[in-house]
Amino acid sequence: MTQAKFSESLGVSRLSVSELLLEKRSMTPEMAVRVAKLLNTTPESWLRMQEAVDIWEVRQNPEKLAGIKPLSPKLLAA
Repeated sequence: MTQAKFSESLGVSRLSVSELLLEKRSMTPEMAVRVAKLLNTTPESWLRMQEAVDIWEVRQNPEKLAGIKPLSPKLLAA
């Protein structure tokens, strides 16, 4: 299936599909619902995949989180 046909079937622009496939755009809840309906899957499955990618990307830069220290159990209980 071409990107043009896929985008037409989803009711979105070809640019939206192209950017999604090239990982320049994230899967939004609305797009997840559209894709799920078209492919007879669930939007939750598409959003879980996006969430996994998002978390993986954050973990590629551990220095951004280096200053965050876990709270002690004593502080959490207060």
